[in-house]
Amino acid sequence: MRKGSLGLAFVLCVVSAPVLPSLAQAPRIVSDVDELDRVDTTARYLFYLHAKIVEDQGLPAVSDQYGEFKYADILNRFARDGFTVVSEVRPKDASSGLYARRTAAQVRALLDAGVAPSSITVVGASKGAYIAALVSHEVATPGVGYVILAMCARETVDYMLSQGTRLHGDVLALRDAEDTPDLAGSCEPLFDMSADIGATREIVVNVGTGHGILFQPIDEWVMPVIDWARNRPSARR
Repeated sequence: MRKGSLGLAFVLCVVSAPVLPSLAQAPRIVSDVDELDRVDTTARYLFYLHAKIVEDQGLPAVSDQYGEFKYADILNRFARDGFTVVSEVRPKDASSGLYARRTAAQVRALLDAGVAPSSITVVGASKGAYIAALVSHEVATPGVGYVILAMCARETVDYMLSQGTRLHGDVLALRDAEDTPDLAGSCEPLFDMSADIGATREIVVNVGTGHGILFQPIDEWVMPVIDWARNRPSARR
């Protein structure tokens, strides 16, 4: 039986909002692969799909419970580790399906340019994790990596299965042990129903802040993501 676990899905998302100027200045961070001068087929690419609070508030986004969502810090953390990071601020109430198709098109563009599937990882947090799962369904290419952070509430998984959503590629699921069941739970049923899924892994961390782990680039979730992007079976090279 394959293991999985996560949590949160709001069914909404897209239309591109411009990335902030401060992010655009970072050499390894772009809002769309079309912004790249050229596609470096030897690079590792990481797509980051943020949580819904950034849609709701724009930036800065601040939760009364969890504090500020450190979007720029998260992107810069991955960029410092050598990834070419692709991420943009979604507009309020953006369509999840539309944004998944948009992201999937960018993943395909990299694949068509000669980037190995093992060099592409799509990371989603909360609502962004739901979108990442839809991207996995859309792209359906073995070897592409996905990370689903805090998403798989039972109701969400049941909805995805009823819609025929199935995961492909290599999928890591991660959540905090203290996250609430209506936001995050086990992705095992979704993993088990995805006949063509590749490598899978489930991690439950014990930070104790529940959904709050997503709000800043703490090592408890960032390091497993980096390890998955670099060292999952298909990515070892």
